[in-house]
Amino acid sequence: MYGHTNSDISQKLGIYSNTVSKWIKRSEQQKNNEDDILKQKIGYGRPSQINNDIRLLVLTILDTNKYLSLNELHTLINKNTKITKYKIHQILMANGYVYGFPPTTFPLTEEHKMKSLEFAIKYQNFDWTKVIFFDETSYWTNNGLAKRLYNINNIYNKDINYKHSSKIHIWGAISYENKIVDTFTENMNTVKYVDLLETKLMKIYVNDYYILGDNDPKHNSAKAKHFLKNKSVKYIDFPPCSPDPILMF
Repeated sequence: MYGHTNSDISQKLGIYSNTVSKWIKRSEQQKNNEDDILKQKIGYGRPSQINNDIRLLVLTILDTNKYLSLNELHTLINKNTKITKYKIHQILMANGYVYGFPPTTFPLTEEHKMKSLEFAIKYQNFDWTKVIFFDETSYWTNNGLAKRLYNINNIYNKDINYKHSSKIHIWGAISYENKIVDTFTENMNTVKYVDLLETKLMKIYVNDYYILGDNDPKHNSAKAKHFLKNKSVKYIDFPPCSPDPILMF
């Protein structure tokens, strides 16, 4: 889409402009690799239909809706330009996409491992009987993994939420002496999380105790930290990509 700004493209596709910028940069970085895969011998066959515009369009649309099938992707892209499913498949393969069950966890980096080691050394003699571990999870009816196109070279292209008809959320906290569980169906957001802290966690919190949860954005939100500070609740910072806190107990 030469002659168009990132803002023009984002408005046309109904996505954020930073997503467009990301795929432009990634497209340029991977162009040489893709050209090696897709190049044709001079004088043989039809000219390639693939150019940077089409590559960007394919990758941007799939990044916006990761559950699109190849057929759905082909139908959607053909609203803007004519291209065969085979060419779309070539673009996906050249950019590291495969069809199957995507990973559900991030691989540990050396930095993750080092922070976990530092955490273990720091708390090796800690009195864990004075810690309240807490976490939340969700259960869907007819739960199951969904196959889709995903990028094997992108560690963040993993699945967290799946398409299901209904779900129930469960939040729980446990310590050496106490435990508390709550179930609910409304969305688990920062407001709900702070409500759980106030109405549930504080029932079993003792002044000289600590709390330990994972690095969910809700747990580290300004609203949550403000509540804990006002209540003088002490908490332990948990290393990224660590096991679920309740599993440690």
